[in-house]
Amino acid sequence: MTLNRVIVNLSRAFEEGQVYVALSRATSLEGLKVEGDPKGLRVRTGGNKAVRVFLREMFGE
Repeated sequence: MTLNRVIVNLSRAFEEGQVYVALSRATSLEGLKVEGDPKGLRVRTGGNKAVRVFLREMFGE
């Protein structure tokens, strides 16, 4: 399932797979809104290189 508009709150994600699936539902970046504390997310996904790259690109850290 894909959606034109998606709001993803990452603050309660506990697996990087959840983050990937939630973000992959958006059909474009224009229709994607990401909420939640990226620093808290980094702790939970620190071991996954693809997620670290995504966070750095999205939040500049």
